[in-house]
Amino acid sequence: MKQDRPNYIVVEGPIGVGKTTLAKKKLAKTFNTDLLLEGAEENPFYRVFIMIQRMQLYQHSFSFFFNVQDKLKY
Repeated sequence: MKQDRPNYIVVEGPIGVGKTTLAKKKLAKTFNTDLLLEGAEENPFYRVFIMIQRMQLYQHSFSFFFNVQDKLKY
């Protein structure tokens, strides 16, 4: 009996949640098929996402610094 397989699987979601890892390491191997990925340069939200990530990293760095300073005794 022939097992029906999907012609396409689309994985959608926010940037950075592991969609590409899932597609590369599990889906393509499981179904023994080619993988078609969207390039980051094609995503209009990618640059904004990176900018927000950098701003958040900057804020977290300051937060960490001030928390450490509060715990140090001079």
